[in-house]
Amino acid sequence: MLLLTAVTAVMLGATGCTPPTPAPTPPSVSWSPGPPSGEHEDSPWVKALRASDTALAIASVTRDYTAAELGRTTTVPAMRRAAEAQRRAAKEDDFYAYPGPTPMTVLSVEETDHNHATVLVCEAGDWYLESGKQTTAPTTLEGRTVEYRLVGTINDRIRLDMSIPHTDSACDLGDVAVGRFDPQPDVSKGYSPSDVKGP
Repeated sequence: MLLLTAVTAVMLGATGCTPPTPAPTPPSVSWSPGPPSGEHEDSPWVKALRASDTALAIASVTRDYTAAELGRTTTVPAMRRAAEAQRRAAKEDDFYAYPGPTPMTVLSVEETDHNHATVLVCEAGDWYLESGKQTTAPTTLEGRTVEYRLVGTINDRIRLDMSIPHTDSACDLGDVAVGRFDPQPDVSKGYSPSDVKGP
């Protein structure tokens, strides 16, 4: 057994192989002062948006964009875009993650037909952690309006398809509910682009 271990160690050293960086365990969410509330929160479109947003934020922490919950809440193109963005950043030794679900207040819900809807929100535009720059969650949030487009599928499942930030459109987040991951992501630990699993 000792001989096998020694041989394995020599082989790894000779080939220069580095095992993938282990992904963190998915965190839980703690809300303050409480979970989101408001006139639109009972909308199935809004529930789907929040589920997708949370799943995407968790994926930024675990670097796993193939997780089952993400697939249930987000279209494959949207998952690919998010994974590719994190891979591109890692190539530049720029490591980021979100400290929790995006703080957002829903402004309107427009159902264009049975299978499509647009949800307009005021959300925090600076809600991220980034190695060497912003390593703790911001306490002062700057709001911006963002348009989210969601699609329904034949099995009545709703998925987030894309987001469109509105430029030069500041908004007031007021008493927005803020959810933070427990534990908070550690963006000081580097990883390679290949550690980001995509669909």
